[in-house]
Amino acid sequence: MPEERQSPQPPADTSQVFMMFFLLIFMLMIFTPELRVWMGDSMGGVLEPLIGFDSQYPIFTVFLAGMVMIILSTTIRHFFIDWMEMAKIQKMMFAFNKELREAQIARNEKRVKKLMELQPEVMRMNAQLSSNQMKPMMFTMLVAIPIFMWLHNFIGDLSYTYATIPWEPYWDLEDRFLILPQWVLIYSFLTLPVGQLYMRWLKTRELQSEVSQEEEHIEENTVSAIENVEKALQRLRDEGVQVDDLEEDMKESTALQRKGDFKNSIRTADQIKRKAKNRLSQMETAKEHLRSLEDMRKVADTNESAERDFREAQEAFSKGDFASSMYYAKQAKKVLIEGVAQKEYRDAEITRIRDALEEESLDPTKVEECIQRATEAQERDDFDEHIEQAEREVDNSLKEKESLIVLRDEIFRKIEESDFYHDFENDIKQMEDVFMKRNYPEIKKNLEELNLRILRKIKGA
Repeated sequence: MPEERQSPQPPADTSQVFMMFFLLIFMLMIFTPELRVWMGDSMGGVLEPLIGFDSQYPIFTVFLAGMVMIILSTTIRHFFIDWMEMAKIQKMMFAFNKELREAQIARNEKRVKKLMELQPEVMRMNAQLSSNQMKPMMFTMLVAIPIFMWLHNFIGDLSYTYATIPWEPYWDLEDRFLILPQWVLIYSFLTLPVGQLYMRWLKTRELQSEVSQEEEHIEENTVSAIENVEKALQRLRDEGVQVDDLEEDMKESTALQRKGDFKNSIRTADQIKRKAKNRLSQMETAKEHLRSLEDMRKVADTNESAERDFREAQEAFSKGDFASSMYYAKQAKKVLIEGVAQKEYRDAEITRIRDALEEESLDPTKVEECIQRATEAQERDDFDEHIEQAEREVDNSLKEKESLIVLRDEIFRKIEESDFYHDFENDIKQMEDVFMKRNYPEIKKNLEELNLRILRKIKGA
């Protein structure tokens, strides 16, 4: 039995492997007392002279140490992470998950299957997003853990570890809240809001820088946007599509460019480009509908309604009205499909009646007359009525055949019981040939003549 082919697995991210190894080393350092003391003392050699204040203002020292850590770690994270790319990935993932949920709720199996085919790519993007967010952690921990170790040593060396807060005059910094020392709460309360504000300031500054760079090149971007629109319009012209309305919008975009209103010029050009793209897409779709309709017309029976819609679709396409062209093409295909289905139904019913005739070797004369009238019927109800009449004729023909067989067997029995069988031997053979022709009036006539001759022969004898 052949082995099933498996989808290739993506190669492992070496940066993630290195990061996990780095985190493992830091965990060992944290849980090793000698290393913790060494890191704290090393960082203390730098921070103690600057913000230690001879242990006189411990809360202020915790705040400044937190500020140093927050500013350094936030700055590192900011320059390591592409925030614009992250926002794009998050937006794409949100849109994908939303559409997948809607398709599942609507039980649209076809759409769900199509989205599930895209899921590996979405998972890859999600893994990339997580990896980009974790990469700066290796470097921020180089700053954060030594500062925390120094603060731990700094608070532990204080001769007086109490602070006064609004709801507690003697609040011990070394007491624990759940599993964390209470001085960590002071650190979080004072520094985390500052870190969030600092991060927002960095993002705003980066965004302003990108906007500024875009504005510096806005004139060039305007020229490029107009050139791209011209290419799109030229492609439509080459395809024979009417673009008079888009050309009028193009004149407006060019006029805005001359006035120096580059933003509105670009916005107008982008709108024209979207319209041109949509029109080109509609044209391709309408062309495909017309192509498939022509293929159907080659194999389907001619239909006046379908031909009329086909001509309307061609005329609308030549005028550039692709929406109407698609509508009429769909209508024509629908009529042809219904015609094919109707033809298949009629052929199946007629074949069924004729098979019944052949199976029972019945006289087809009256049945074929009903079939002929059914073939000429235009409406479905008329066709069904003639088919029902044909079925009744089949039943009548079967009964007539059975009565003729009874008559034939009775006549043959008389011949066999008489003394002059050899006189009618040829008649019996001829009667078998007559039965093979399935002409019941002729069979009946021959049987009656034969019966009369037998009676005369018996009477004469």
